[in-house]
Amino acid sequence: MTRILIIEDDIEIRESIADLLFMNGYETSTAPCGRTGIEKAFADSHDLIISDIMMPDVDGFAVYQALRADPRTAVVPFIFLTARTDRTDVRRSMGMGADDYITKPFEQKELLDSIKARLERRQIAVSAMDELRNSLSRSLSHEFRTPLNGILGFCNIILESIRDKQPVNTKDLANHIGFIRESGERLFTLVRKYELFTGIRIHTADPQILAGWRKSIAIRWKDELETDLIKIAQQFRCVPDLESITSLPNVPLKIPENLLRCALSELMDNAYKFSSRETPVTITGVIEASNYIFTIQDHGCGMTPHQIAKIDSYIQFDRQAKEQQGLGLGLAIVKLIAKVTDCRFVIESEKSRGTTVKLIVPIAKNSTTQQ
Repeated sequence: MTRILIIEDDIEIRESIADLLFMNGYETSTAPCGRTGIEKAFADSHDLIISDIMMPDVDGFAVYQALRADPRTAVVPFIFLTARTDRTDVRRSMGMGADDYITKPFEQKELLDSIKARLERRQIAVSAMDELRNSLSRSLSHEFRTPLNGILGFCNIILESIRDKQPVNTKDLANHIGFIRESGERLFTLVRKYELFTGIRIHTADPQILAGWRKSIAIRWKDELETDLIKIAQQFRCVPDLESITSLPNVPLKIPENLLRCALSELMDNAYKFSSRETPVTITGVIEASNYIFTIQDHGCGMTPHQIAKIDSYIQFDRQAKEQQGLGLGLAIVKLIAKVTDCRFVIESEKSRGTTVKLIVPIAKNSTTQQ
């Protein structure tokens, strides 16, 4: 049964809400003040918390901050109750991240509808987390074991030859070392992407870092980007489209240079990964009004609208039918970078016909085109 904690210093309102929720199939617990409410929230698990704002000693804002700061209660849906219609209270409650606020006096249906909506949203989030966890458990073991088995296996072959004093064919030895290096690079890439994704996620919680990213300007990004993209093409044993790379207009952009290069590298890497060597992968750049539009196009396996909507960390599509390296972090990284830098990320794709991805980056003011 869904369990709801009610924190309200007015006994009549508290009991009235408890009775209403009980009659509608919810299990409730109550607290007469903010301090007791915090203690009860930490002591027992709840599916949702309702708290008054104006309470003596510990008010609703302090309750919210205490619960959001603790992992046990950080993601529990939270609804504020306020007797005020003061916009300051409303703005503060929503600015802090509360799921909803309701002004007293309120209609019963208003409260029940709000509770239903918050619980449904939480269930969607829980389902997404379960899917994420299942995807991670399926792919993580495979992604670490495969290159590790390659490294250990070929190391053992070399060591056995040395111990048995068998002559080592130089060509075979070079091949073995080549496989070891390839497996090591695969592991390195896996760890780097994971650290990058989690690092950006962690830094977005710091308002100063986030503000700094949104003020940064990439000026000399083109030369380094050309090197990055040529290297990616070579890793896939493909011939890079040098003309499309070198013809990119070079203007200052409102994005940290490292994040821009990272996003475009991930998009090119993904395009090559899901394309055959016989088909081209191109990158173009055009200036439209105050934006710079990067377009990466491939002619690979493509994605369905459902798959595009579900781009997130640790999720790969059609893994059973198509062997893929990595944890599916590439597009999730680009999506996250776009979000934290006020850029836009657009995907147009058709199953079996290829994908066109656009990264739309604001141009820095007073910039002039450079070739």
